[in-house]
Amino acid sequence: MRRPEVNPHARRPGAEPLWPEPLLEPATVLALIVTYHPDAGVGDRMRPLLGTVGAILFVDNGSRPDEIEPLEPLLGVDGVHLLQNARNVGLATALNQGFRVAREHGFLWVLTVDQDTVPSAALVPAAAYVLASHRERRIALVGAAFGDQANGRSSPEGDEVTWVITSGALQSVNAWQHVGGFREDFFIDHVDVEFCLRARAMGYSVFRASTITIRHSIGSPTAHRTLLGSFSPSNHSRERRYYITRNRVIVWRAYTCSEPRYVVHDVKAAARELAKVVLFEDDRRRKVIAMIRGMRDGIRGSTGEAEWM
Repeated sequence: MRRPEVNPHARRPGAEPLWPEPLLEPATVLALIVTYHPDAGVGDRMRPLLGTVGAILFVDNGSRPDEIEPLEPLLGVDGVHLLQNARNVGLATALNQGFRVAREHGFLWVLTVDQDTVPSAALVPAAAYVLASHRERRIALVGAAFGDQANGRSSPEGDEVTWVITSGALQSVNAWQHVGGFREDFFIDHVDVEFCLRARAMGYSVFRASTITIRHSIGSPTAHRTLLGSFSPSNHSRERRYYITRNRVIVWRAYTCSEPRYVVHDVKAAARELAKVVLFEDDRRRKVIAMIRGMRDGIRGSTGEAEWM
């Protein structure tokens, strides 16, 4: 198995790499990608992971055979596997399926990557350096920065944060088991947030590797310029708006005491998102109705897959 590649953007000219190789054996890592009606390019996007992990597992949530077909060239590579669900069982359930496979086959770490993310071959070594820099901490996972999160910084030791997105995160199988896995009754959305907050409540730390920035977008953002400034609504579907609203309300109720700063920040974020939906997005009436229903069910504590949509 070839050695992990080092991100050239994480080096200074003429300097040694920011992390020695390898700090974490690739054979101990399973890359996990959950797919749901993936586009034809998902296989090519995941090729940079070959050789940086011990195996790659795709868990598909009920996609059509023609949507799975573009994965076949990659599935022909040794160590690349596919687990297919007959229907969409939700992101959290699919993630837990992948983690159980990792545990059963002796993997210590899982690198989770979204199907629309363009991952870097340096994800594992960068996260491993963060782990090595904080050996005294109980770290549940190390995420990657995306968008403007890096803020021009390049600290190989990483930054301790409240939560990270699932995509690009190197996650401890032992921590996953101890924390209790991802909340399957959330189905999708805020699954990563809730897991991180629960892990922190159990004494784990969450870090972000600021040397690595993945290409990942939230929803299908569009740009709008107004007299009040520039806005980028995510244009999530009404179904997603329901789950986002419902699950974040449940998170607020559960973690207001332990994570008040996060909850205050997220309440403000929810207000901004509502404004952008009303002002800029299509199908706004049905989306707002979905958000109201999500708020109602979140207050009631109703979870699981929504049957009304």
